[in-house]
Amino acid sequence: MVRPQFTDRAKGKDGRKYLVSTIQFGKSEASEIWETAVFDWAGFFTPSENQRYTMWTVDAVLARAAHADALQRVKTEPADSWMMASDVIEKERETAIGSFQQEESVRYYEQFQRDFGGQGLTDDDGDS
Repeated sequence: MVRPQFTDRAKGKDGRKYLVSTIQFGKSEASEIWETAVFDWAGFFTPSENQRYTMWTVDAVLARAAHADALQRVKTEPADSWMMASDVIEKERETAIGSFQQEESVRYYEQFQRDFGGQGLTDDDGDS
């Protein structure tokens, strides 16, 4: 499955080359999550160790806005005004993905409750 994605290369105010990439990280029937990331441009292959920025959004419209904002910031602002430490990037990722997964779990549970009339599972003896 190919996930929606858009990318741009940009020259930063510091003279370095960066890759701004936005990708749909996950999607379900009811929601989606996107990540906009900025990497040091290292050619065709850009390892995660080169990631310098992250922003998570919940739909394609916000993702495009985050992408445009990140691209503009890379081009016009000093790198130290938008770059993030690797531990901050990792924490943002964990929080965003965790929230998305928790939201999906709640939806699954609520649908289960609707499908089975609010009745819980029972064991072989008929006890809950």
